[in-house]
Amino acid sequence: MEFLINFLMYFGFLFLVIIGLGQIFQQQKKEKINYLFILSFWGQGLFVLMVSLYTSALYPHLYWMIIILIPVAFLFTPLLIMRYIWLLSFRYTLKSKYFIMFIPAAASLFYCIYGLFPSAGPELAGYIRPIVYTDRGFLNIPGYWKGIYFLMSAAKLYLSLSIAVMLVNYYGLWKKGIPSEGIALLRIGYTFALLMCMNVFISFLGDFISIEFVKINMAIGNVFIYSVYIVSQRHADYNRMVKIVIHKAKYAHSYIKGVDIDSVMERLYEIMELEKAFADEDISLKSVANELGVTTHQLSQILNEKIKKNFNTFVNEYRINEAKQLLVDEPERTILSVSVAVGFNSYVTFVTTFSKMVGISPSQYRKDHI
Repeated sequence: MEFLINFLMYFGFLFLVIIGLGQIFQQQKKEKINYLFILSFWGQGLFVLMVSLYTSALYPHLYWMIIILIPVAFLFTPLLIMRYIWLLSFRYTLKSKYFIMFIPAAASLFYCIYGLFPSAGPELAGYIRPIVYTDRGFLNIPGYWKGIYFLMSAAKLYLSLSIAVMLVNYYGLWKKGIPSEGIALLRIGYTFALLMCMNVFISFLGDFISIEFVKINMAIGNVFIYSVYIVSQRHADYNRMVKIVIHKAKYAHSYIKGVDIDSVMERLYEIMELEKAFADEDISLKSVANELGVTTHQLSQILNEKIKKNFNTFVNEYRINEAKQLLVDEPERTILSVSVAVGFNSYVTFVTTFSKMVGISPSQYRKDHI
């Protein structure tokens, strides 16, 4: 049983690192959130490694690695929170309040770096003594090393409380105004985050109750991570579907009286960039206006005033940008197939529009960029 628990703990670290590497080698075009996913997966893996090292005590000579991983554990929290926030957002923006979340990581780094120098008395550390081991020397070690051990537990508390705050902030979205077809989808994601919050908090409590309790809880948490990954592979478009449902609910609430231009524009960009409505050859000003809950005149005026374009130009720009991507990413695909895939019902119209917007023909563009 001891071997199985240790295996599950350390394998969790390797598993998360491999997931991050898998994100790097994916062929599709990466967005900002993809890189954030990579960093958060690796951060989570290193967080798991830190807990595994100090709870298993299999490698006491690697105490210095635990010291290095403490700031990484604090760094993982804002990365994870930003990952969830960006998942539920349509535009990826760096807000000043995000940087405040990195302060604990910076502070812990300044504190921990001293422990890597000989003057800190590394021989006093031995193997990392969890706080619960008050009868095995924890109370007899210097104050600096007590601080190191408290920081390990504080990293868990910081993570669990941050997730809890995020869950409270988004609770209303999961409960009200959600389209019926999206309720189950959102509850899955919310439950995943809730279970993670509980698992980390229980691990924090275990530092003061029983180290064996921490190990078992960490092993269970890693099994949970494996399960989440399997579910995500069965629902490859989960992130995209969650975002669509969330924004439909937010749009329905914001558009109550008159025309909320910002909400209309946000929803318009969403259905074009996320739902790829431009690929529908029957898309029209009227159909999009109906989707947005405005009149055709209002939509036309919003486009002219906000982005200085008419509807056809707006749609065709999305189509041509998508075509440029397909021409390069799928060189075996015929140009006719590309034209149909991006929403043109006429090959001649596609070639003419492409040449006008890009300056060269589709075939020449493919030749130049492959």
